[in-house]
Amino acid sequence: MSYSLIYEYSNFYDIEKYTETKKTVLLIFAGLPRTFSKTIDNIFDNLIKPNMDSYIFTIYISTESDIPKETYDQLYNKYNQLNQLKKIVYYHCEGKLWGGGRQLQRYNDILEIDKNIYDFTILMRLDIILNKVIDLNNYINKFLIVTGPHLIPPHWLHNKDHDYMWIGYKNSLYIFYSLSLELSKKNDILLDFKNFISNNKNCGIEPYNIGLKGNNTPGYHGFKVMNYIQKCNYTVKLSEYDNITATIIR
Repeated sequence: MSYSLIYEYSNFYDIEKYTETKKTVLLIFAGLPRTFSKTIDNIFDNLIKPNMDSYIFTIYISTESDIPKETYDQLYNKYNQLNQLKKIVYYHCEGKLWGGGRQLQRYNDILEIDKNIYDFTILMRLDIILNKVIDLNNYINKFLIVTGPHLIPPHWLHNKDHDYMWIGYKNSLYIFYSLSLELSKKNDILLDFKNFISNNKNCGIEPYNIGLKGNNTPGYHGFKVMNYIQKCNYTVKLSEYDNITATIIR
C-alpha cells in the first residue's frame, strides 16, 4: 500500500513525525429500520472500528419516509456515535424490483447527492450482523459478496442469500449496480456488453449450482454480471470462503 506522507520536524526532539493519508469508505445502510438497535453494535465492532486506523467512513442511511420521529432520532444517534453519519435519506423505488434491486436503487439515490470518489463503497441492510471482523485491506481490487450462512434453493447466481451486503473496491459496486439493475428491469442483456460476453464464453468464476438455461434466466444474467466485473480487473469473491457470513436479525 502506498501512502502520502506529511513530514513534520521538531527541533526540540530532533525526530521525524508523519501522518498517513487514510483511504475512504462510503457506507450505505439501506432498508427498513426493524431491528437496527440489535445489529448496530455488531457492525461497528466487526466493520467500522477495526478499520478506522486506515479508513475514514462516511455513512448514509436510506430508509422509508414514514418512520416516527423517535425512530429517526434513535437512528441518527446510534449511527452517528463516531460522528460519521452524513445524512438520513428517504428512498424511492420505481417499478417492481427484486430485493437486491431495491437496495441498488437506494444506492443510486445516494450517488445523486454525494459525488465524491471513495476507495470502497459498501451497501448493506440495516438488519444484519456479521459473524466476524471484516478487514477491508484484504479486499483491495475485489468485489466482495457477503453471503448468508444457510443453503437455499439456487437462484440468480448462488445457493445462499447474496443480497445482504456488498463491498466494492473503487467502481466495482457501481459496475454491479449498473448492470444488475438494468437486467432486473429489462430481463435482457445490456447491448453494450452483449457482444463482449458472447465472445468470452469461459467465465472466471464457478456458476455455483446454477445451470445456464437460456439467455433470460436470472442465473444466466448474474453469471454474466460477475464475469464482466472480473473482466474489469476486479476479483469477485464470496465471503463464505473467508468464513465470513451475515445473518438477518428479525
